[in-house]
Amino acid sequence: RGARNVALVASVIGRDFDASLLAAVLGSDGDELDVFLSELASARILVASGSVPGARMFRHALIQDTAYQSLLSRTRRAHHLSIAHHLETGLGDAIDREPEVIARHFSEAAHPREAIKYWTKAAERALARSADFEAVEHAKAAYANADQLEDTAAITSAKIATGVLLGRAFESSGEIYEACKVL
Repeated sequence: RGARNVALVASVIGRDFDASLLAAVLGSDGDELDVFLSELASARILVASGSVPGARMFRHALIQDTAYQSLLSRTRRAHHLSIAHHLETGLGDAIDREPEVIARHFSEAAHPREAIKYWTKAAERALARSADFEAVEHAKAAYANADQLEDTAAITSAKIATGVLLGRAFESSGEIYEACKVL
């Protein structure tokens, strides 16, 4: 395992990450992980994040990006899938609070059906908060994932559903012309 592996897996979570999610993804006990996190902090790779207790962050985005890029793509996808499943099964309140985080991990794991589900939830949530431009971005991501589905019927169905959502988001953001171009 080691501190290097901890940093690599943490890079897949993102620049900011919660130690409990990292522990769950690694299948590690807290004491062993704390030792590795301390090593990474001593090396000035990680720093404490003020967002929540137990949260850490990479000292610089380039450090996180370098670690992320050093992983094989199939390893990255596997970590993204594990992270998405841990978030989905209730580690934290990400489903209600930040469905776009789960959606991003499913997208990166090449699981479009699940990604569409959470991008749609994120777009609906953004529309409800009148965060119209955010809703457009989430709906675009849902629409883009539809092309990755396995069969023509699923692709067509998902394109229609996500296209309607994208049209609603465009309309809500005042981009009527863009809304008309969606379908």
